[in-house]
Amino acid sequence: MVLLFFRPFTTAQYSTIEFFSATQALGNVVLNNMTESLIQWRTQLEHWRTAGQHYRFTDGAWRYLAAVTDDAPLVVDLLCALHELGLGGPALELLQYRGRQNLSAAELAEWQQRLPAAPHGRVETALWQARLAANQQALLSRYPAQQALWQQLPSRLIGWQLYQSAAGHYQWSTRPVGQWRIWQPRLSDYAEESTLAVTHLQEANFVVLAGLTCGPLWPHVHKLSSHLPGGKKLSIFVIEPVEQLLAAAAAVHDLEPLLEEERCHLFCGPDALSRLQQDLLAQSDLSCTTVCVIHAPGREGLANDLNRLLGEVAAVQAERLTALQDELRQRYATRDAVYWAKRWQQPGVVLGTTSRRTTVLQYSLRDIQQALSLRGWQCHTLLEPADHLQLTGERLLRTIQMVDPQLVILLDHLRYEFKNMLHNIPVLTWIQDPLSNLLCRQAGESIGPYDWVCGYYRPRCVAEFGYPAEQFQTTPVPISTRLFHPAPLPEAVQHELQADIIYAGHRPDNFDTLAQRWREDSPPSTHRLLDQMRRLVEQYLQEGRHLTGAQARELTQRQVRAENISLSAEELERFSEFYTLALFDIGFRMETLCWVADWARRSGRIFRIYGRGWDEDQQLAPFAAGNREHGEPLRQAYRAAGLVVQPVSHGFSHQRTFEALASGTLVLARYNPPTFGGCSVAEYDQQELSDNWRHTPAYVFPHLKRVIFHNAAEFAALADKYLEQVDERRNLQQEFAAIVHQRYTYSAVMDEVIGSFRTHLLNLATPSK
Repeated sequence: MVLLFFRPFTTAQYSTIEFFSATQALGNVVLNNMTESLIQWRTQLEHWRTAGQHYRFTDGAWRYLAAVTDDAPLVVDLLCALHELGLGGPALELLQYRGRQNLSAAELAEWQQRLPAAPHGRVETALWQARLAANQQALLSRYPAQQALWQQLPSRLIGWQLYQSAAGHYQWSTRPVGQWRIWQPRLSDYAEESTLAVTHLQEANFVVLAGLTCGPLWPHVHKLSSHLPGGKKLSIFVIEPVEQLLAAAAAVHDLEPLLEEERCHLFCGPDALSRLQQDLLAQSDLSCTTVCVIHAPGREGLANDLNRLLGEVAAVQAERLTALQDELRQRYATRDAVYWAKRWQQPGVVLGTTSRRTTVLQYSLRDIQQALSLRGWQCHTLLEPADHLQLTGERLLRTIQMVDPQLVILLDHLRYEFKNMLHNIPVLTWIQDPLSNLLCRQAGESIGPYDWVCGYYRPRCVAEFGYPAEQFQTTPVPISTRLFHPAPLPEAVQHELQADIIYAGHRPDNFDTLAQRWREDSPPSTHRLLDQMRRLVEQYLQEGRHLTGAQARELTQRQVRAENISLSAEELERFSEFYTLALFDIGFRMETLCWVADWARRSGRIFRIYGRGWDEDQQLAPFAAGNREHGEPLRQAYRAAGLVVQPVSHGFSHQRTFEALASGTLVLARYNPPTFGGCSVAEYDQQELSDNWRHTPAYVFPHLKRVIFHNAAEFAALADKYLEQVDERRNLQQEFAAIVHQRYTYSAVMDEVIGSFRTHLLNLATPSK
């Protein structure tokens, strides 16, 4: 088990007697030979005061003065801090009990005059009781079985008083009759709680928060775990065994929004740890292999208990997984190539895996399975049950155990990434994106006899990364003609969505956002490289030069050498693909859409941009039309438009292009070299075309150059032409759509892929002599 055990509140900030009990009558404190500790404590207080850490200083100084009788400078400093925090009531108490002992007559008179005008700071009991009652109801709604615990919360705060500083921060205290006020053990350190940075959350499977506070710790951790790269979210388990601290937090926080989220779990009371353990053992969608534990101030003991508990749960999970692996290994021990060749004579059960964090791959798997279902396959889908859960090895093997598939489909992943995947079950990998887990030597070397790969990047995968050529089949990302077709729209829908030209796709990160994210995730030694690559990409865009994947790798590698930086082959691939080329694609796409927007403004044409985030773009917000769900809503948008613009930098052959053509709308695309085999349009016209060119879009679509533009002027001329010449636009669209139906539908592609994989299995079963 890997435990990401965070201690955001360092032990150095507290002296060894921070929680010294100061319940004795004032002036009658027994020090118990703690002189040395008091000296250390006084030094720490001075550090907090000079550093402007008012809450730490106020809390610590108040406790210190409960243990000593004479420290005039500290009394003055504490009065200043309380006054600045807007806690006039406690300041008056301090003046009353320590003023005559520690202050001069002039100082005493000055403070007696200043403090009555300061805010008192105490929160009316009725106010925090109302908040507590609202949270009691929310807790009861989420956890009705613990009704008795929630009903007792108000009684836990009898005798407690709540103070609020001028900055809005809360602190509880009690004041026994005739005794020194006691600020309860630190419930919050506001500055650290609100700025806590946890850099390894992306690696964690879930978060455990040990202890509640009256500061923003829980909301802050909630926010950190909600916006992770790739749309990942994490489950949060909040543990508070001390009912009094639970009541204190529930009296100042609005817990309802947190409790409404399925991924937030609260375990309270003396049995909180045992119930957490039972909950984790009862499910198979959260692995305890990598957990982030964050503890509240002073709750190291609770965090250590959680550490032990999570280790025990991880051990039980490992035992369950081992037993499941042993059972399936025994079942599959005799399943050789002859077995699979025989079983593949007829369609059977297929298990497809995907992720909730990528809608594109979810749609792709849906369309693949629909095509297979029409041919008699029984399809099952495996993905995370919720955004905050994982697809664990246990869930994968239990699903295989239950459905007994004869084919497993992985999109953008290979068998080697699933450590628990059986080695001799047929696995089809469909590569749609240039990901680092696919474009590496480990990926190519992992291909076994029961693997079949299809999709993009075959030349690179075979030549650079060692994929076996005989097990890699080039295929496009096809479309579903069941979803995208040219059926007319109802008149009301046509009127609502009417547009001259549209673009469908989510708004990409801008240069600043992408660069900042890379700076945060990369070592400082690469920051200059990031800046240099950004300048080079901007220069390419300004000069109207194109940047292909190969050119991006070459450009990046050249700059890496110039900066004398050491990157592995996989790191270089990731950098060039997801930074250099991503920057270029962002600039290429945004520039193209701005051309369209300028034309629309000048001509009065209707331009709509569908997708998330466009309403936040300063230049393109006027054209933002909201998001359209993939399927019929998106088809309607295509069908209601006269034209669709294709501004991506890597080629005409794109799923969105084919979907628009199949929906009955002509696509205009900005020129890029890959579409014409690396040539200009004029150079391509001079080539003697042969089978070597047959995979280029310009070869597949013979009249493609008629919809290609290079700049803003060419786009405007093409758009005006085809919007005015309806018949020519319709004839060209129908020609393109016929090619899409022939080559780029899921039915056509899956027939070819399944047939090729079946042949491969037959060859394994009957090897040539």
